[in-house]
Amino acid sequence: MRSLSSPTLTAVAQTITEPRYFLQIDFATVVRLCTNGTTSWNSQTWSDGAFTVSGLSWDSSIVQNLTLNFADGDLAMAALVLNEDIADRAIKLWVFDAEATATADPVLVFDGAGSSASGGSDGSLRISATRLNSRTVDLPRGTYRTSLPAELFAPAKTVIQWGNGTITLNPRGALA
Repeated sequence: MRSLSSPTLTAVAQTITEPRYFLQIDFATVVRLCTNGTTSWNSQTWSDGAFTVSGLSWDSSIVQNLTLNFADGDLAMAALVLNEDIADRAIKLWVFDAEATATADPVLVFDGAGSSASGGSDGSLRISATRLNSRTVDLPRGTYRTSLPAELFAPAKTVIQWGNGTITLNPRGALA
């Protein structure tokens, strides 16, 4: 169980709260943005970021989705997305109250990867991201998510060709 600091407890007890976000996107040079202005947190400098968060949701406790909306007037984020791609880039999002910014106050609410991006002629940029939980298996090129009961999969010791290698399926008990 997580203990909340005194400033966080005070903030969440208020009728009107001031939620803010820390956003980290792992491009070649990590981008760290904050909706509370340029801030130092967790031994890092977080630049003032013009973004909003929407679509933060969970689906059957397996998939978590997030949409980041940028007012990208100088097209800096769009350039990063175009040059380095957003697919599979690690994305982390913390939420905190404007009055509670100690190291332990922000709460990590999303830890996933970018999936797609779209933009408009007005300089807007939308990044979609997804987090798959521990029921996701990392494969050499991408991910596979179990959406069917395990009983429907091939039996243990089945060998599957994957690129230049093979995958040998383990018994169900070996995955726990």
